[in-house]
Amino acid sequence: MSSVTTDPYFYALLFVLAVLILLPAMVLLNIIQSRFEDNVLKLIWVIVVLSLPVIGILMYLIWGRKQRLAG
Repeated sequence: MSSVTTDPYFYALLFVLAVLILLPAMVLLNIIQSRFEDNVLKLIWVIVVLSLPVIGILMYLIWGRKQRLAG
């Protein structure tokens, strides 16, 4: 008997959970490693991403990445 499930919903749920865990972690790492004009902006983006995970990530990807300093 195989203990591996063949339920397609299991794999879909696993994928969604992986995205919900990995994507915020990757965005938070990007925020922490990036340089901003003001450290308050960095703190605000961390709070936004942690408070509103899905919307906060989209907001950062649309507007926050433009606020980073080059270099």
